[in-house]
Amino acid sequence: MKKFKTGGIIFLLALSFLFTGCIKEPYIRFGFDASFSGSSDGLVIMDVGRNANTIHLSGNLFISEGEIAISLISPDGTEVYSNVFSSPNRFVVNETFMATHGYWRLTYESIEGMGVIDIHMITDTQ
Repeated sequence: MKKFKTGGIIFLLALSFLFTGCIKEPYIRFGFDASFSGSSDGLVIMDVGRNANTIHLSGNLFISEGEIAISLISPDGTEVYSNVFSSPNRFVVNETFMATHGYWRLTYESIEGMGVIDIHMITDTQ
């Protein structure tokens, strides 16, 4: 009888781990973490839910040649952030925007540039 109780408890623990282990947290961070060169470009789209308060655009850029253009576009198509960074230099981006529900787009375009981009959109929820 004691062996059955122990086995039953282990079975229930394993079963509860199986169900709770499969619950995934929503992604709240999207962006770029890569090197760039020539005329490369990139696009990341983040679906911002209704419970998001703000969008943080933050990161670092290191540009050894040329330029890189960064844009953040809100769901209604408004460009809320736009900047062109020139070489040779390091830059820090740290901006905050009021969140609106929908698809936010973060883009970059290298203009004969070379360097490293590490920039992300992060939501702050209630």
